[in-house]
Amino acid sequence: MPYAVLAHRGDTDAKLLAEELERRASAPEVELVWADELLLDSRFTHRVDEAGVETEIACAGRRRLDSHELFGAACRLRHSLPPQFAGAPDTDREYAAMESYALLLSWLTSLDCPLVNPPSPGGLSGPVLGLLEWLALARASGLRSRRLQLAAPGAQPPPAEWQAVTGSLAASSTATFGVPPPEIPGEGQELWLEPVEGPAREALVVGERVFGEVTDEEATACVELARRAACPVLGVHLAAPTADGGETSVFCGAQTLPNLGREGAVAVAELLTGETA
Repeated sequence: MPYAVLAHRGDTDAKLLAEELERRASAPEVELVWADELLLDSRFTHRVDEAGVETEIACAGRRRLDSHELFGAACRLRHSLPPQFAGAPDTDREYAAMESYALLLSWLTSLDCPLVNPPSPGGLSGPVLGLLEWLALARASGLRSRRLQLAAPGAQPPPAEWQAVTGSLAASSTATFGVPPPEIPGEGQELWLEPVEGPAREALVVGERVFGEVTDEEATACVELARRAACPVLGVHLAAPTADGGETSVFCGAQTLPNLGREGAVAVAELLTGETA
């Protein structure tokens, strides 16, 4: 029975991952299923009862995915809007997206095989967190996160180099994974982030491995961040605060669907199969 890679068309990393899975003896068959095929040309048989969840998907081209026979799966789906509803009225489009999301979430959550990244109620390929939530998790993981400053109404704002955070972004922070969020600005207050220097470096976490130009200490903290976020494949952005002269790394954000490249695709394939090429 196959490994499955679910992705949107044009995802070159999904193609690389499927190729790497096919090179392994334990992956006799690999199904690269595009989102439009999954949501438009497939037939789902999905049963939920006291015995558990049973799902069988008849995909285009007579391909079949049985949840009890899959060896492993990688989900790189960002959204779940069936393409046939793209031009529908807003209410119909929203309803179709919600129903298809619930179906895919129930199916992915029920899988017993290795799955990267595990879905969450907010995202099919991992958690969907606000910037402040990521900053709190990073701090708890041992990474230095960008400093925050609250400016009360009428108070002197931070220097011009600091970045203002919109109210909607600040309000997205909630207590997550047992880590208390940073204080959310009150009425009329503004939240600012310290500036960072130069383009951010990206570290790619795949299980216990970290790729990129990072120190051993940073790598350990990045792995811990991925563990706390329940996201074994994670892109972590690090930069240097200008106040430190570019010598101390600071956490700037994370991606649950990072760029893999060939090296990352090899690592994910090894994570799923437990074997090298």
